[in-house]
This record gives sequence, C-alpha cells and structure tokens, in this order.
Amino acid sequence: MQEKEKNQDIERKKDNGIAYQLILIFLTVPLSIIIGRWMPEMILPFGNGFSAHGILSFLLGYLILSIILNPFRNIINTIGIIGFFILLFMLWNGDINEESIREMYLSGVSKITQNKILGKSINHEEAIIKALKDDSGIEEFIDNNSKSLKRYNQIIDPSIVSSFAIFKKVSNPHWKYKKDPDYRELFRPVSETIQTKTGDCDDYAICLAACMRKCGGCVQIVHANEHLYPILLVGQIAEKAKINRIIRKIFPSSKRRKIHYVEIDNELWLNMDYSERYPGGKFLSKHNLEYLKWCRDLN
Repeated sequence: MQEKEKNQDIERKKDNGIAYQLILIFLTVPLSIIIGRWMPEMILPFGNGFSAHGILSFLLGYLILSIILNPFRNIINTIGIIGFFILLFMLWNGDINEESIREMYLSGVSKITQNKILGKSINHEEAIIKALKDDSGIEEFIDNNSKSLKRYNQIIDPSIVSSFAIFKKVSNPHWKYKKDPDYRELFRPVSETIQTKTGDCDDYAICLAACMRKCGGCVQIVHANEHLYPILLVGQIAEKAKINRIIRKIFPSSKRRKIHYVEIDNELWLNMDYSERYPGGKFLSKHNLEYLKWCRDLN
C-alpha cells in the first residue's frame, strides 16, 4: 500500500510540474546573463571554435534556481497554472497579444539585469575592453577622417563634431558586414576593424566607441537584446532641438526622420548605431540589458 501511494505521489509530481518548469526557465534567462558576466569563456575545439559560455551560464542559473525554488514547487506550479489560464483568456478576449507578452517579458529582464545591486558590468566586458585598447592605427585614422566637419565646431562641442565625421566614415557602405563564426562571439580589435573595414555590430560598436573617445567624447556601449551599439553624450535634454538641427544639416538622410536618444537623468545620449546612415537612427532593440561607460573614468 505504501509503495502504491509512493508511486502515485511521484506521478502527481510529474503531472503537476509543467508550469513550474516553464517559470524556472523564464527566470533562468536574466540570471544566466548576470552569471555570464563573471564566468570565463570556454572555447571547445569544434569547427571554428564553439563557445560553451552561454550554455554553461544557463545551466548553472537553472541549477541554482532549482535548488532555491524546489521547496516551493507546488505553490509555484499552482500559481503558474492559474496565470496560464488567465493569460489564455486575455489572449482570447483581445486584451493582450503575443507581441505585448514578449515586450513585457523583455522589459522585466532588462530591469533585472540593469539593477544597481547586480552591477552594470557588461557581458564579455573583459573581451570588449581588450578590443577597445588594441587600437594601433587609430590616431592616423582619426586624423585623416575627423576634420571634414570642423566648420561646425563653433556651434557644438568639437568632440561631437569629430565623432559625427568619424561616424560618416564608419557607416559608409564601403565598410562591410562580417559575421562571426557559428556558435562563437568574437570581439575584433579596433586596429583590425579599421584596417579591414569589416565586422559585425559588436565590432563596429567597439570601433566607433574607441574613435569617439579618442576625439574627446563620452561614450557608452550598450548591450541590448541580441545587439551591441554605442551612445554618445551630446549635452542635456534641453539641447535636443539644437542637436537635431545640426544632425539634419550634416546628414541629409535624417530629414523628416526621428532622431533617437537615450535620456539618463538630465543627460542626452545619442544613438550612434552604424546600421543607419545618420546618428540617431532607429533602435534595433529597445530592451537594453546593461551599459558599459567608456569615458574619462575608464582606464
């Protein structure tokens, strides 16, 4: 009889654990991002090199949460089932759609990963800083390409004018997109990106950030959802209209298009993603997971 009850209890746990497992997976995503900041990258000798960093971070996060939440398994599972049916009803009733669910989830992940208690150390920070500092040839590149807009130096800060000139060069269609090897995240040195004029979003973000910093600008590299891009401090929020006018004068392709910024406290940070032909292009992802400030306070 005891054996039968034991088997029934096991079956009950199997039947009632689906919602718990789903919730566990959803919570593991932000935790794995945080763990990944501190875990050294492991490259396995498969193909061009297989990075096990993301997989190991996720598995470790899943294990930690499993240990912490397992005593509350039944409660979490019950809440999850109730929440699932409420969600289905809202979808059926038209109160919510799949896109809004995705937006809410990513917004929640973003808030967790940006929390000051957890730190703002960007994922792969060491590799990014190493790529930023390997910048041989950057002085010559800046000297040759940062002076074409100097007539605007009397209107706005010369470091911003020089950064716009560098952006013109880097966003030029002659610079080509180069994909990383499969299952591997590479951060090419600034020197290599300048020399080859190739790279992916990470490489262009790093190259632009290094150049803008050399021009005297204050820069942050933003880790967004599946994307990396730089933002440049261009003044205070009250100066937005003036900055917009300058951008539209220098970059004709920006006319009648919205200029995109990140507003932090009273500071105005301009999107410098190279994917558009003008500074302030549309954000490819509005969910920012973390920031790496590369300014005068970063050695």
